[in-house]
Amino acid sequence: MGNGKRAYRVLHIDDDLIERKIISRFLQMSEYYLFEVSSAVSLNEGMTILYRNQFDVVLLDMGLPDSYGIDTFLNIKSHFPHIPVIILTGQNEEDLGLSVIQSGAQDYLSKEQVTADFLVKTIIFAIERHKQLLAKEKQ
Repeated sequence: MGNGKRAYRVLHIDDDLIERKIISRFLQMSEYYLFEVSSAVSLNEGMTILYRNQFDVVLLDMGLPDSYGIDTFLNIKSHFPHIPVIILTGQNEEDLGLSVIQSGAQDYLSKEQVTADFLVKTIIFAIERHKQLLAKEKQ
């Protein structure tokens, strides 16, 4: 990926085609970063993709055809603890958001409130926070 922009690989796991297109378009709008976005429509498909490829971050909807709620995140986290996960969901429940953050998610965003700039900033900050966390764990 050229243009002197820093490149990131993103896996977006969401069964809603329109949401996947919106998020992909938001990330393509970034002036400073290039995002290579892959997508999956189920937890099982997402985990298969994660086993086969390297990603910098996962955007995860918690309401998937084969998994629902915090268990969706916990499944990803238990298999791929080295990858930061941002919950991007239509469920705007503060208690659930807090539980997911306490369980190790980097952020919990309501789809309705996400803008292109906000999403890019959230992804970059999540990746950097996660790097710092992993570095501290190694010490």
